[in-house]
Amino acid sequence: MRKIIRAADLLLLAVFIAAAVAIWFAVPSAGGQTVVIRAGGRVHGIYPLDVDRVIEIREDGYNNRIVIEDGSVYMEEANCPDRLCVRMGRANGNGAIVCVPNRVIVEFDTQSDLDALSG
Repeated sequence: MRKIIRAADLLLLAVFIAAAVAIWFAVPSAGGQTVVIRAGGRVHGIYPLDVDRVIEIREDGYNNRIVIEDGSVYMEEANCPDRLCVRMGRANGNGAIVCVPNRVIVEFDTQSDLDALSG
């Protein structure tokens, strides 16, 4: 007997391939990824996650120290009253670190990865 590939088989194969591609694009990777740091509503800087560094932000009497280390980022120090941003811990590809009283936002720039892939 001869096996025949049916349309349903091809459809199932296409669904599996589409799911694999979607997962590949959805899962962030630290390689080549950048973080955008905003202070006071303006972009303070855009930094790659693959280069370890310490960023100091001193603006309008507010002080924040942001550390990029081993492909992740965290707020090491802040002079805000509640220090929730410091307690947020490390982030490595999703979410954001926000210091509301000091108006500092650290967020991942996933668009950079897509630009690199699309050329």
